[in-house]
Amino acid sequence: MNNSEYLSPTGECDLIMAGGITSGVVYPLAALRLAGRYRFRCIGGTSAGAIAAAATAAAELGRTNGGFVRLKEVPKELAGCLSSLFQPVRPFCGAYSVFIACLGNRSIVLKVAHVATLLVWHFFLSILIGVSPTLIYLFRTTGPHRGFWEWAAISAAGALGVAFALLIRFLWLLAIALPRKDFGVCSGMRPPRSTKPALTEWISDLLDRLAGIEKRGTPLMFGDLDDANIQLKMMTTNVSARRPYSLPFATHKNPVHENRYAFSVEEWKEFFPAHVMDWLVKGDVSIDVPGHAGHRFLPETERLPIVVAVRMSLSFPFLLSAVPLYRRDPLYTNAADQRKLRRCVFSDGGISSNFPIQFFDTLLPTRPTFAIALEKYSPLRFGGDDPQNRVYMPQHTESGSLLPIDSVTSLPGFIVAIIDSARLWQDNLQKVLSGYRERIAHIALTDFEGGLNLNMEEKVIERLSNLGEIAGDRMLDFDMPEHQWHRFLVAYARLEESCEHMNDAYSHGFRDFLNSYPPNTVSYRPDPQWLTQARDRLGDVLGLTAPWQSKPLRTSGHIPKPDTDLRITPKP
Repeated sequence: MNNSEYLSPTGECDLIMAGGITSGVVYPLAALRLAGRYRFRCIGGTSAGAIAAAATAAAELGRTNGGFVRLKEVPKELAGCLSSLFQPVRPFCGAYSVFIACLGNRSIVLKVAHVATLLVWHFFLSILIGVSPTLIYLFRTTGPHRGFWEWAAISAAGALGVAFALLIRFLWLLAIALPRKDFGVCSGMRPPRSTKPALTEWISDLLDRLAGIEKRGTPLMFGDLDDANIQLKMMTTNVSARRPYSLPFATHKNPVHENRYAFSVEEWKEFFPAHVMDWLVKGDVSIDVPGHAGHRFLPETERLPIVVAVRMSLSFPFLLSAVPLYRRDPLYTNAADQRKLRRCVFSDGGISSNFPIQFFDTLLPTRPTFAIALEKYSPLRFGGDDPQNRVYMPQHTESGSLLPIDSVTSLPGFIVAIIDSARLWQDNLQKVLSGYRERIAHIALTDFEGGLNLNMEEKVIERLSNLGEIAGDRMLDFDMPEHQWHRFLVAYARLEESCEHMNDAYSHGFRDFLNSYPPNTVSYRPDPQWLTQARDRLGDVLGLTAPWQSKPLRTSGHIPKPDTDLRITPKP
């Protein structure tokens, strides 16, 4: 295969990819289209987007050794193994098979027949228990004179018994078995007696192959990317603490810092391949947690295997198990309780940010940060089901500034809309801002493409891959100078307004506060030299911007809409 087209990129870019489970098959060819012109510097994503981001980063690392040539083969590879990557653990094999049978674009008759067959095969004992009262009644009341209504009643009783027994079985799976498996039917590793690699194993091998280090014996790590000036970030969600995290974690100089996370060696053997665990445990990259046998602190960022972060980002609830980590909780009042490790479960990054377009953001960009978003296909919005119609990037100043309106007509739809509004509102509003919307390639997918369609046929996967290639072509037409102009206007307006507010506060008491209070502060007490320099610098900035208040430029009508805020916000 020809690697020459990827050896001489003329520019640099960043890339962000949204989550979407199997929808991630759209990303490889999109990245390939960009790779011919750009060298990737910063890559980020969530869930399936995290897999694609890690694969793109690995291919960039192995660019000169055919990394992107190998990435080109990933869609074909997925077409042959996608369904086998998700391998349920006991006792979820039957329920998972029934779920898979409900997917796809087959007729309802075929689906019902298939589901019924699987129920009998996997839940024979539950069905037998449910129908046993009816069978006992038939056996004990044997006679030739049963009427139509009696047979109807017997049949109804049998059906209700079976339905009740299956309901009890499924409730047990949900309420008892699922929590025991960290809320996922698949661990990401192959169960006993399976001969095919499962998702986490496949990802680990893929990253090593793309980076060209498969013979090195150690997994691809964040330090490998750092050495090549490549930055990789992804989102996860600590549901135990109800907060998002960006991965990799910020590490502390103190290796036993109270906020540092640790892992259980025995638990993680169920989540990661043997060579990854060997590196974490035997590679002298992590240290034991004092007083907690079998637990080790996570290694420094540069020594953390990338597959660990990817797996933590893609823990889709109920499908893939959440990944457990441990941390001390200093908020307990008792010292002994403070020293205990508390178990935290890390689930899908899409719970908190499914489209982290804020990654790598700057007020004044010097290179494009492309993004790929996944949308629901609607013929009324996109036109006919033609691949070219299903991919778009806003081309005009006003296009892309509004969010689509989806009808809400059912109770389940209302509940889903509430959940999506709570978790996605920041991502959705960020998409429509000027300086953001024009760099997003939107790919529209039907209900039978991507998402939870784990059994997509090869032709469907090929179609999705082609959509990604079209998205890459659209991004190659990106107008960087116009984008920089939009970003300048938005940034200037916010800086002007912020300086106006600061000047107002400074002249109404804050100057006096800075002159009187800091020498007596209880915490973060500065030395006099630092305080003098800080006062002088703030005075210089506000003195320079004070005249702006009389003639603000942001009200001239030249600033793009919608309005924005410049605020201090925590880094996840």
